[in-house]
Amino acid sequence: MKKFHFSLQRVLNVKKVYEKEKQRVMSEALQKLNSEKLVLEGMVLEEQVAIQKIMEMKKQNVTPAILALLHRSLEGQYVKKKRQENAVMMAENDVEMARFKLIEAQKEKKVFERLEEKKAQEYFEQLQQLEQKELDEIALLQQSRKL
Repeated sequence: MKKFHFSLQRVLNVKKVYEKEKQRVMSEALQKLNSEKLVLEGMVLEEQVAIQKIMEMKKQNVTPAILALLHRSLEGQYVKKKRQENAVMMAENDVEMARFKLIEAQKEKKVFERLEEKKAQEYFEQLQQLEQKELDEIALLQQSRKL
């Protein structure tokens, strides 16, 4: 009997490639999210430093014009931080979408892998039955020759 061949092997191969692509997209989305979070952390630190600087200046009785300038600068940092928070949220959404698509790709691939296993099992069971049949025939022939 010939070697086992899964008739949907090409489809399974495509599903494997598709899953790898989704893994790559997921990895890129996670990298982008981590990058955006690092930028946000930097902005938070800058904001904290600016607040401390303003508090120190207030204690030193600095002119109101300079304090107003520092407050405007702080407001600008706050706006940038809000934009960055939105960028982080969008990156988190991208990660979730990539995760969902990856899970779907894994499920699709798993269906074909199970089908392949089932077909292989059926093939080997048929092969075993054929071998048993041949052994039975050989035993029957040997038995008939002895009589």
